[in-house]
Amino acid sequence: PVIEPVADPVAGRVPMAEPEFEHPRGWYQIRAENWPRIIVVSTIAVEIASLVNVDPLVRGPLVLWFSLFCTGMAWVHLLRIREPLAEAVAAIALSVALSGLTAAAFLYAGLWSPSWTMVVLEAITLVGVMLSRRLGGTA
Repeated sequence: PVIEPVADPVAGRVPMAEPEFEHPRGWYQIRAENWPRIIVVSTIAVEIASLVNVDPLVRGPLVLWFSLFCTGMAWVHLLRIREPLAEAVAAIALSVALSGLTAAAFLYAGLWSPSWTMVVLEAITLVGVMLSRRLGGTA
């Protein structure tokens, strides 16, 4: 964008106008129609990694990605947030909340099982993707 000077009648000087902010291209600017695929593939990958008992060096980051981002991103599209970075932050917050609530529910029920907690989170994620698609969201 071109920066044009704006006259300041009080000081008699010409300060520079603020340039219009342009968002940097980044990981959070993935096209909206690709999120359902990313979420579903991540869900399947986490389940396969858990069933096959993949090396923890591979499974750990995959589960972390799924638990911290995918679960919330599946549901956050229902909020129709226009700003990609705000959407990503909301997705992370929602993911942490859903993961914590799911784990707490299993713990308080006396049925603590990390495997079943992950299965429930995967189900919550897939329901979020389907509901968001059905209601016209992008996920």
